Amino acid sequence: RPQASGWETFKLWRINEVTFNFKVFGNQFVGVQSDGSLVATAAVPRRPERFRLVRSPSDQYRMRIMAPNGLFLEVKIIRNTTAYRKFILPHMHPLSKHIRTC
Repeated sequence: RPQASGWETFKLWRINEVTFNFKVFGNQFVGVQSDGSLVATAAVPRRPERFRLVRSPSDQYRMRIMAPNGLFLEVKIIRNTTAYRKFILPHMHPLSKHIRTC
């Protein structure tokens, strides 16, 4: 779709220069569960809701999003999210793709 709906957007809450919280539709924060899945259920951000923006060492214009478990988010066309391996984040488009940690 040409324009994102409210549930498809998020706000970045800066903690420091590289650490952020993602606040989504419904005023909830995205976090990582113990099985590595991404969820948006926290009303107050804690450690599982802290993500780091990491610049790619090979391309200064490419950023990776590191989850609190030390793994990076990956764009996949799937219905759920899990974290099980490290991955360099590709360019995130189109908007219809879902995000997962790997």
